[in-house]
Amino acid sequence: MHMKAEAITISPEDFNSNRPLVMKLLKQYGVIRVPGYYGGEDLQGLNAEFNRLLECKEPYLKRMDYSVGKGSSVAGSALDKTDYPYTWKTYHAPFMNEIVSEYFERTDVNPVLGIYFVLDVVGSAHHAQNLHFDVERSLKYFIYLTDTSTQNGAFVCAPGSKTVSDSIRKKYVGKINYDNRELSRDLPFTEEEMVAVEGSAGTLIVFDTDVFHKTGNVVSGERRVMRSFSTIVSVPMVKSEAPKKSFLQRIFGK
Repeated sequence: MHMKAEAITISPEDFNSNRPLVMKLLKQYGVIRVPGYYGGEDLQGLNAEFNRLLECKEPYLKRMDYSVGKGSSVAGSALDKTDYPYTWKTYHAPFMNEIVSEYFERTDVNPVLGIYFVLDVVGSAHHAQNLHFDVERSLKYFIYLTDTSTQNGAFVCAPGSKTVSDSIRKKYVGKINYDNRELSRDLPFTEEEMVAVEGSAGTLIVFDTDVFHKTGNVVSGERRVMRSFSTIVSVPMVKSEAPKKSFLQRIFGK
């Protein structure tokens, strides 16, 4: 039976005050949706900064290769609070560190290793549009800056599928990296098991990247999103075979 997005939805009030419920949903499904978590001045500020962040005028911003549309990224520690106060405040909120620590049951976490800013339009094409789990596991904080539906590329996932990803990791232990993404891109799920996580502007999505997921295709309009990814500090980042660059080298130029 096709799961509805309501099953992974929590209100902003419960998200802020009911941490046991947040953990229950994340542990069970690996993904939660918080409709309209950001609004008013904060949402307006994020949208205004998003436009500037895509221009990459500051040296700490890196432009992402894109077919159509735009994308940029920044290391979380490099984002300047004075240049982008709304984005900095959003991704340095205490709850992000708290949820990452509690979810992974670790204290050695970096809740905002990096942040992506992506504008997808009709014709945008990239690897995230294929169903997959991430090579490196993290918890991501994903924000819709405008109303987002299947028409303009809503996030799609298979709630609860992190157990399958875990079995694939065990099968290919030490072999999954950025040079053989196909190991993390099998298709063990049918379209009926996928959930399109639609949401109004300001919707927050928190998800474990071991959940099979993908970016929806933009049929009309545009998709404006920003997302961060976390890391467990003591776990080394996956490296690709030399002379190819690792993920951090490709994204942040390090």
